[in-house]
Amino acid sequence: MDACAQLNRPQHRPHSRLLTWEKVEEIRSAVAAGERQTIVATRFGISRGLCCQIVKEETWRKDKYKQGTKGDEMRLRVIVAFDTGLRRAEMMAVQLKHIDFKPVTVDVDGEKREVLRITLPPSATKGGKSTGKPESVFVGSERLKQALVRRRFELGRNPDAFVFGKRDGRRQKSFRRMWHELFTLAELDWGRDKGVVWHTLRHEFTSRVLEKADGDPVVAQKMARHKDLRTTQNYMHARDKRLMATASRLGRG
Repeated sequence: MDACAQLNRPQHRPHSRLLTWEKVEEIRSAVAAGERQTIVATRFGISRGLCCQIVKEETWRKDKYKQGTKGDEMRLRVIVAFDTGLRRAEMMAVQLKHIDFKPVTVDVDGEKREVLRITLPPSATKGGKSTGKPESVFVGSERLKQALVRRRFELGRNPDAFVFGKRDGRRQKSFRRMWHELFTLAELDWGRDKGVVWHTLRHEFTSRVLEKADGDPVVAQKMARHKDLRTTQNYMHARDKRLMATASRLGRG
């Protein structure tokens, strides 16, 4: 999640091999302090004309360059993958009309909790394409419920807007480059032969469901929407391997 914040940086800036935003601020500060523009331009290796434009803020002006929202978008995608187990293609197909914002109240250990439902048409899910039936996932975490409500108002309640697509609700087919960059910022080796892939988040969801459901594979199967229980059991084996690997590290150092 911390890495997502690092993606919230200006996505576009003036192309230059000589200048950075820090150097530009130094140029403006030097001229404001009384240093002649000719001397400043020579010191930074730029033309006097460019130096003048920078000082007058005709170029290298931060408000001219788009501030990316990719980090916020990726954070929402990570949360929904962690908290619902939606596959990547399924997640990108979710429209506002698929979310029932009228919560269902359930009793959890004597405490009333509210849960939202996302119901996707058969054409949007892996299982639905074979059964012809819609599939549902449940939103119970407070962070995701609050994020979906905010997103609802951002999209102007447009029922056809894509919730996890572009900022304005248009559909985004792929975000492969951005999740590669996200995992790199998080110092994770990505790739099937190296470490994590986006589908790893679904594995983590299923493992967490197993832990919260006291190891009940049927509950995990239903929530992960696996056709075969053996698929869910593979996630159980992966969890056991993580436990064993952790145990083996305890004796080191």
